[in-house]
Amino acid sequence: MEEETPEKRKERILKERAELELKRNRLNEYRNELSLTKQSVDQSVQTVEKTKKDVKKLEREMME
Repeated sequence: MEEETPEKRKERILKERAELELKRNRLNEYRNELSLTKQSVDQSVQTVEKTKKDVKKLEREMME
C-alpha cells in the first residue's frame, strides 16, 4: 500500500471537511424547516427513554 503524500493527505482532509460542512448545513436546514431546537429534540429523547423504563418496570411487575 502506498504511503499518503502530504499533498494528498491535505487534499483528503479538505474534502472530508467540505463534506462534513455540507452535512451540517443540511441538518440545520432540516431543523429550521421543522422548527426544532436541539433542546426540544433532547427533551423528546429523554421522554422516550423514561417511557421505556416505565414499560420495563410494569412488565417486571406483571411477571411476578
